[in-house]
Amino acid sequence: MHGGSPFAYMSLTDVGNQTKLLLQFVNLTKNEVLFGKTIVLDCNDRLATAELVFGLPLLPIEEAGTYAFEVVCEGEILGSCRIQAEELDFKSEDKNDEHS
Repeated sequence: MHGGSPFAYMSLTDVGNQTKLLLQFVNLTKNEVLFGKTIVLDCNDRLATAELVFGLPLLPIEEAGTYAFEVVCEGEILGSCRIQAEELDFKSEDKNDEHS
């Protein structure tokens, strides 16, 4: 099962110099971090908006379940985006299409 080749976008305010963030992809069903990327922000103006866009690897979704991207700073989750992966039964879908 492939989850595609995603990109991540973050828009942050109230960020100081050398703020370390961790973007991680987690299997919430197993409570397992599948990959993570550390990001260090250089922002001299805490009132400015810092926008980040970067490519990510293929999502390592091996089974149905609940996954999430989490943005973590100093051990605290600042934000997350959940993904629900489901097993598709193509044979059932093909039979339903034939009867339509």
